Amino acid sequence: MSPQAGCRVSPEVCLYNIKYEDGSNTIGQMAKETMTLATTSGSVVTLKDIVFGCSHMSNAGTFTENIMGIIGVGRGPLSFVSQIAPYVGGNKFSHCLLPPQTDPKIESKIYFGNHSEVSGENVVSVPLVETENLDRAYGVIVKGITIGDKFIQFAPIGSSLQNSTMIIDSGTTITTIPQDFFDRIITHLKELLDPKSETSIVTIPGGHPCSFFCIKGTIPELNMSVHFEGDRKLQYTVQQMFMRDVVNDDRVCLKMLNTSDPMINQDVFGIYGSTLMENLLVGYDLDKNVVSFKPSNCIN
Repeated sequence: MSPQAGCRVSPEVCLYNIKYEDGSNTIGQMAKETMTLATTSGSVVTLKDIVFGCSHMSNAGTFTENIMGIIGVGRGPLSFVSQIAPYVGGNKFSHCLLPPQTDPKIESKIYFGNHSEVSGENVVSVPLVETENLDRAYGVIVKGITIGDKFIQFAPIGSSLQNSTMIIDSGTTITTIPQDFFDRIITHLKELLDPKSETSIVTIPGGHPCSFFCIKGTIPELNMSVHFEGDRKLQYTVQQMFMRDVVNDDRVCLKMLNTSDPMINQDVFGIYGSTLMENLLVGYDLDKNVVSFKPSNCIN
């Protein structure tokens, strides 16, 4: 996100204007309040003088009428994570996001400070990298993706660039990748599908420049994994990589969008969205500058 804030009305009133990566924004007044959090032991922690924004105006973006606000968990000093770090035992947090078809009475979970660590078997830990023009974002270097037995490099064919930076952003729903990478993934997927399967490129309505790759037919069980810096590999199932089309429920779509812009923002080549984090415990340890992924049943 790109915050702009200043005390323009009077010395007692500070206004803010924040724009998010999906194009949504919020404008309002900054304030302080005492907040409380429940701990894993059942007790309550009281947090005094937490700075937050009281929105007076916002565009919808990907928000719905059921969403009351946003918890800021970026790197900045006004991030909720940064503000509460002295109270909860460290500058770290984790979340476990539920798939959209889950009973709405069951909530996704987010943990702060101590006991938010991601540990145990099958944990994939990846170094976080800074992005020059998005200093509050969490960047990771992605080398490519394996589908079946073929590794598909992130960087364009013939490019000297071997790695590419993506932002991990739970506030962006769908992962966005460069057009060339998207095209090579789709080409290989078509080679693995039943010839009777119907495939289509579905453009998002409203003049949006991005498109989905959708399939009407059976998708074989494939080995699918994302490769990060340092030979770290995060395994996915077909069910985790594809989602049911909300318009035509007889087809499924890859949870990735293409973009014709080779770079999302200067040195950033894509956004790793929340649908690729469903049923994963994702932990950010900002003291160690590491993000960790662990396959999990987020209902439990």
